[in-house]
Amino acid sequence: MSKLIAKEYQSFEQIKKIDDNGNEYWLARDLVPALEYTKWGNFQKVIDRAMLACQNSGIQVFNQFAEVGKLIQHGKGGKRRIPDYKLSRYACYLIVQNGDPRKEVIATGQTYFAIQTRNIEVSQRVFNNVSEKFHYGKASSLEVTQASTDFISAQNAYIQALVDMTNAQIALRNLLNK
Repeated sequence: MSKLIAKEYQSFEQIKKIDDNGNEYWLARDLVPALEYTKWGNFQKVIDRAMLACQNSGIQVFNQFAEVGKLIQHGKGGKRRIPDYKLSRYACYLIVQNGDPRKEVIATGQTYFAIQTRNIEVSQRVFNNVSEKFHYGKASSLEVTQASTDFISAQNAYIQALVDMTNAQIALRNLLNK
């Protein structure tokens, strides 16, 4: 699977975590600064809208937005529990879709999670198709390897084009703001 390497996407990759089963996830508290929010309350509103969108799409919210509050120390050595969420890629996608559209980082996040989600869907579909053909003897291992190589090359070209387009847009915006 290709990785997006543009500096605009690195913040999302840097805060991504992998659980014991190899599943990727993000913590909501880590997304707050990455998406340039300064107050948890404002970000919680975005999470609430994303959860509603998830529910209305018929997907179980708790599978995408798992509550994992954590204890923090405050003042005189006391501890209190603060809310946090273990977010799936889909949850993050919904969050950036419901974020403040005036923030450039929200547009970057929308692009990042949309591309990555689509890449996963397409990769799974291609793998299933080639595996089925191989199972029925309609594809040799060489054909499977070639199909995989072609797919990865096409995917890399597509992603690089998107990264180049995004970089060009940012450069243009920076020139216009001078």
